[in-house]
Amino acid sequence: MVSAGFIFRPILQAARRADVRVLALLCALAGSALGAKAEDAEKGKQQFLTSCGVCHTAEPGAGNRQGPNLAGVYGRKVGSIADFNYSPALKSGTWVWNETTLDPWLTNSQEAHPGTFMNYRQANAEKRRLVIDYLSSLSKESK
Repeated sequence: MVSAGFIFRPILQAARRADVRVLALLCALAGSALGAKAEDAEKGKQQFLTSCGVCHTAEPGAGNRQGPNLAGVYGRKVGSIADFNYSPALKSGTWVWNETTLDPWLTNSQEAHPGTFMNYRQANAEKRRLVIDYLSSLSKESK
């Protein structure tokens, strides 16, 4: 993902030099990069709702459903929401949810961690990436 500092720092530097042509070009590029980021975020949210939204919510402060609330899950230790009844496979887990642990989990949760209650499989790598990026963006927002 592109950070705002990466985008706007050159714009401010060009503005100080009063190079109008460079400023106009950088503004156009920044707008398209931010637009693409917003579009990717919306795609990720839609994929999350389609793939995960029946059993999970990802709204801060919302309750659990059949699965735990996933707000802030990216970067969080597995099985760490106090008011959710995790399977023994997750209660005894020691890993943190991140791209490395979420991708195999979403590919086949039963194969990744046998004995878990969740029975989900997503073979499409692009759909998994969208969900993982979406969950990652939520965790960054909540910090």
